[in-house]
Amino acid sequence: MDDGTPICLKIPICSDTGSAIFDFAVTGSEVFGSWNALIAICNSGVIYSLRCLLKSGNTLNQGCIKPIRIIVIDCSLLNPSPEVAVCAGNVLAFQRLVDIIFKAFVVIAASYVCMSNFTFGINDDGGFGYYETIFVLPKFSHRPGKGGAGQSCGREYFGTHGDVVVRDVESRIPMTVSILSETRTPYGMNGGEDVKRGLN
Repeated sequence: MDDGTPICLKIPICSDTGSAIFDFAVTGSEVFGSWNALIAICNSGVIYSLRCLLKSGNTLNQGCIKPIRIIVIDCSLLNPSPEVAVCAGNVLAFQRLVDIIFKAFVVIAASYVCMSNFTFGINDDGGFGYYETIFVLPKFSHRPGKGGAGQSCGREYFGTHGDVVVRDVESRIPMTVSILSETRTPYGMNGGEDVKRGLN
């Protein structure tokens, strides 16, 4: 993670049985920030990644993960204690987890990884939050050439290590703004360059 907390993964695979172990035992300890991820998020990340890697269609059920064993230790970033915050586990840790699994199988470079939660509003009587708000976008465009040089670059690869997005937001009244973002910067693969650093 950007704060230095590692998400470490080993995947021993048994070709005879078709089983595998997703071993996250060396992943860093839970943090006092809000990006700890519940164990369900870790399990979902493994299932999602495996289904993406399969070439044929498959039904989403418990059978998808039956040959898989997931090892996660208590009080870690991927299995935190009840005392720490977890609100950003889905939008930050899950995205990073999926990229790490794809990297382990050497199939795709890092995506933008983070949903970049941008919220704003007024916290008083009659206040409002982002999802209830009409706002102005003076500019919504892409930043050509910032996605990192490589085979899969350009606007057709938005979200998968292609060009990045510029979004200017205009408020007509004073309000509080907050952004939750991660992964500065997504890495390249097989000779592709890293993405240029984003600006909040």
